[in-house]
Amino acid sequence: MKKIKIIIFICFMILLTGCSVESNVVMNEYGKVKENVIISEELSNLSTNEKRAETILKSTLNKYKVALDSREYSYDTKIENDKGVVKFTNNYNNIMDYFEGTVFSQYVYRQMKWTETDEYYEISNVSEHITYCEDCSDWPALPDIKVNITLPVSAAEQDADEVNGTTYTWIFNKDTPASKTFYLKINKNNLKERKNVVKKKKRQKKALSLISRILIVLMFLGILMLIIKYLIKKYKENKIEY
Repeated sequence: MKKIKIIIFICFMILLTGCSVESNVVMNEYGKVKENVIISEELSNLSTNEKRAETILKSTLNKYKVALDSREYSYDTKIENDKGVVKFTNNYNNIMDYFEGTVFSQYVYRQMKWTETDEYYEISNVSEHITYCEDCSDWPALPDIKVNITLPVSAAEQDADEVNGTTYTWIFNKDTPASKTFYLKINKNNLKERKNVVKKKKRQKKALSLISRILIVLMFLGILMLIIKYLIKKYKENKIEY
């Protein structure tokens, strides 16, 4: 496959044979998608020195700076909770663009497919799940992978391992069989309805905000007029006494 698999390069180059991966993909009401991928490795597997470990992480990222920048990824490294952590973020116009553009779509399946019709977005695996293999030389050993996809609406169909509201989670570990599937179907009409609801709420909120500002201005002007009226009255009273 010609598609660059950054995660594979990272795991190979710094020998992260036991790194964990958490991918958080969030779609908003307008269909825009934000991707946040966190790769972490025990500090002891990198170096006995925190500064040295972070240097290794940054040095490895620099080797793939051109590839990451070409895909418009933002990324950062740090040491936290005795782990070396690499974080990647990116934004996409829609869920199709995400699966087309992400460099992290093939670390659990070598091949996936994503289709769009007038009514649905549909994503599924084509190849079998890449099972954990500690001694394999052609693929990194990734014993702990979690994929979270959060939608603005409930999925039409899905086979997630965990569901929390409209967040769907697929979990892959050492014991995950090759037959494990990934399937997600999103109703575009539901997305459209949700978008219209959000737009309506925003218009209502904007209108209420405008009315509130107008009322505040009117109250201010009313108070100001009362103060001016009071001052004029006091001025006249003082002038008469004089």
